Amino acid sequence: MSVKYAFINGEEGNYPIVSMCRWAGVSRSGYHDWRDRPVSARAARRADLATVIKFSFDQSDETYGYRRVPA
Repeated sequence: MSVKYAFINGEEGNYPIVSMCRWAGVSRSGYHDWRDRPVSARAARRADLATVIKFSFDQSDETYGYRRVPA
């Protein structure tokens, strides 16, 4: 379901939300609930971890791969 919501979110502004929800077979209220939901703790942790890994990769002159980048 979140794939459909993400697609609608990406196309918001190009097409009316009402039409996209109808085409995708989802409710408008479900879409708005998904869109307005706060970021989960897991997603926040993954974003923080991605930042640390990117920093470590950049500091190694982009020579460290996934085996040597500390996580």
